[in-house]
Amino acid sequence: MLQPNFIAAYIVDPTSAPHPLFLLLKRAPEAYLGGIWQIVTGKVDKGHSVLETVKKEILEETGLRVENAYNVNVTLFYEKVKDQVGFSSNFLVFLDYKEKITLSPREHVEYCWCSFEEAFELLAFSTQKETLVHINQFYIDNKPNQASLVVL
Repeated sequence: MLQPNFIAAYIVDPTSAPHPLFLLLKRAPEAYLGGIWQIVTGKVDKGHSVLETVKKEILEETGLRVENAYNVNVTLFYEKVKDQVGFSSNFLVFLDYKEKITLSPREHVEYCWCSFEEAFELLAFSTQKETLVHINQFYIDNKPNQASLVVL
């Protein structure tokens, strides 16, 4: 079986008015890919499960504790540091935008809750934008199928 080497977690408040809000994090200038806006991401370390990594990365990067997520899709991307193809398993977590966010300062310097349109413009990578569109269509505009819900 093929194991993803990365995870991405899209955090959304689907009930905020007047529209759902998506959480984006701005990379620290000195970090890899410094200055870009992104969702929660992380490398799956050897010996760790994908689901453990989702929970751990969300806690490390936002200070938020989560118990459930939706498994939304997988993506391939070019990992330029290693000159190889990366494989990411992508998840969606529903949270209240009023939750207190605590950033990991070595990784991120800023966060914002933004509309779908704003998030689409801010994200740097096309595969992340494609997943954002997928989430908006199948999990925000329509009731998510509980078959994709996983316990972390």
